Amino acid sequence: MAEQQKISCLVLAAGFSRRMGKPKLELPLGDSTLLAQALEPITQAPFAERILVVQRKMSEHPGFRTIEIGNQAEFGMHRSIRAGVEALNPCEAVCIALADQPFLTHQDYQDLLQAWSSAKAEGKNLLYPEHQGHRGNPALISSEYFREILAEPDTDRGCQYLFRRHADQVFIWPTAARGFYQDVDDWETYQKCLN
Repeated sequence: MAEQQKISCLVLAAGFSRRMGKPKLELPLGDSTLLAQALEPITQAPFAERILVVQRKMSEHPGFRTIEIGNQAEFGMHRSIRAGVEALNPCEAVCIALADQPFLTHQDYQDLLQAWSSAKAEGKNLLYPEHQGHRGNPALISSEYFREILAEPDTDRGCQYLFRRHADQVFIWPTAARGFYQDVDDWETYQKCLN
């Protein structure tokens, strides 16, 4: 599906884990790490390309092309997005995923890609999941906005400006699947994950 549509996936993993108080992506979770748990379903989903944006070199993750941005990570999440978009091969759209969402499943990504097909059928070019007023991740963004992303100043608010600026192009996908709304930002949340 995504390969036919040429949808790529960009995973943001260059944050500083400030709320956690220590680097979190290599913390153990299940029989692997938090990051590996988040990447596994993306590997299984039919994306045309998978890019992992990191601050520094990490362990290898098969199926992903890794982009290191070093100290540029200080400029915030948007710098990671720009680095990833600059590195993408031609595609119809990009799925921007977070590296600290380990509870998303292969089926969640299949459903997300199906929702993108519904969005396109309605002439919409931006998508995010939502449940009871809570906005989730990942988001999907059409390639027609890539130039706008590359021209936008960096902040730590990601691409929220696109969804505000082009509100008439936003497809809000209603889903209660918990993985879209659960990220691991602090130690308390991580401890709950272990239990």
